[in-house]
Amino acid sequence: MIWQIIRKELWHNKLWMALTLAFILLFTTIIYKDRSVDMKYPTTRDYSENSEIQIWTLYNISSEVVEIRSFSAIYFFAAAGLGILIGINQFWVQFFTNTWKFTLHRPIQRGKMLALMLVSAAFMIALIAGGGWTVLWFKARSAFELPPTTTALAEGWLFTLEGFMVYLAVALAAVSQERWYTTKLYPLLFVLFGWIVMWTNITFTAAFITAGIYMAIVIPLIYRKFETREF
Repeated sequence: MIWQIIRKELWHNKLWMALTLAFILLFTTIIYKDRSVDMKYPTTRDYSENSEIQIWTLYNISSEVVEIRSFSAIYFFAAAGLGILIGINQFWVQFFTNTWKFTLHRPIQRGKMLALMLVSAAFMIALIAGGGWTVLWFKARSAFELPPTTTALAEGWLFTLEGFMVYLAVALAAVSQERWYTTKLYPLLFVLFGWIVMWTNITFTAAFITAGIYMAIVIPLIYRKFETREF
């Protein structure tokens, strides 16, 4: 029963995963080709003096700053967008259509259903955003003379966590019974505050801890509101 529900969640969100993957592949290809041209024809600079140092600097920028971190915005928005789409599909659509599985199939408890939805959403975001960034990271290691560091890999998985944070915010807003003009959208402001804290010159360890604290606060809130809400 558990695996059937997870497979069904994956199937119901396959369109959003496919669109997000297409978005990543499209813009990754565009930027990759553009940067490859810049590396192939770096003749706009004067390398007559200290050419060895300047060429080394060019490779360093191309492999770590230009080639890897120039993709950061793509994966950031892809993870966040996928989190929003999955959250809407899993919670808002079922609220509007009243097709909750624990109401259609009585043996499924709502708490277990919620846990499976969260697990499947985390897996989908990690597969598309985190998996895509990892593939790109390994590609950069083999394609450039100065490979990207493990910090760049951790940065991509931080984007994945941020996508899951957005998903949790959408889920909390959905299960909340407050009105739109009161506190229903507060979770979205909360995740925005979390992003600001995570990117204000703190270490990656502190950023991951911040994401963990956010999830430790929001997930119990979702569970409590989900358990007490009338369907």
